[in-house]
Amino acid sequence: MIKTYTPKGVCSQKMEIELEDGVIKNVKVIGGCDGNLKGIMSLVKGCRAEDVIERLNGIECRTKGTSCPDQLAKALEEEVKEEKQAHLACIAHKTSHDAFSHHGMSVFWKSKTLQKRQERLSARFVRIA
Repeated sequence: MIKTYTPKGVCSQKMEIELEDGVIKNVKVIGGCDGNLKGIMSLVKGCRAEDVIERLNGIECRTKGTSCPDQLAKALEEEVKEEKQAHLACIAHKTSHDAFSHHGMSVFWKSKTLQKRQERLSARFVRIA
């Protein structure tokens, strides 16, 4: 899915980001320094979003306190966070649905198992972020 981000404090006016399983599929930037942004977009395509965030976060353009690459990092941070939340919600829905089915185990046992699984997943995602 393509998400739109409005950068703040830079020349670029809009960023469209396509992220799939934490990997950047495509990025399009409207406005800004055309050649430089085309180069950056080409370099980040196919990379893990978390790697790109680490590399671009905090880069400044002149005295703006931010830059187009920094704004891309901020947009990617939002997307990664949303993707993780959606993934956790999907897992929680599936496992909570399983907790109500009776396949030789009590609902109580499955709900405890679900709770432990969600705690482990949440801890894992907190360490990543």
